[in-house]
Amino acid sequence: MNEKRQTGRGFSLVELLLVLAILAVLVSVAVPTLGAARARARETVRAVNLRAAKSVALERLLLEPERYPLREGESGWQCFATFSGQGELVDLTILGARDTGELPEQWLDDNCVTFHIAYDTVH
Repeated sequence: MNEKRQTGRGFSLVELLLVLAILAVLVSVAVPTLGAARARARETVRAVNLRAAKSVALERLLLEPERYPLREGESGWQCFATFSGQGELVDLTILGARDTGELPEQWLDDNCVTFHIAYDTVH
C-alpha cells in the first residue's frame, strides 16, 4: 500500500495555548483601563451637569428673586445639587445661607454638591 502521510497544517496544542495566554494578558490589561475611562466619563458628565445646575440656580434667582428672600446679613444663597450615580442632575434646592441649620441626610452624601451664589452676582 502506498499511503501518503499527511503533514500537519493546523496549529499545535502549544501554539494554541500560547495564543490564549497572550489574549488573556491583553484582556487583563484592557479591563482596568476601560473601568478608569468609564469613571472619567462619569466625572465629566457630573462636572457638566454641575455647571448647568449653577446656571439654572442663577437663572431662578434672577427671574424670581421674591421666591428666594434673604434675611438681613446674608451674603447669598446656599444651593444643593443632587446627582445620580451616572452624574445626572436629580434635584436642585436653593436656600438662604442661614437656612442650612439641620440638613437632610441626602445633602450630606457623596452624590450631593453644595455651592454658594453671592448676592452681588444676582443684583
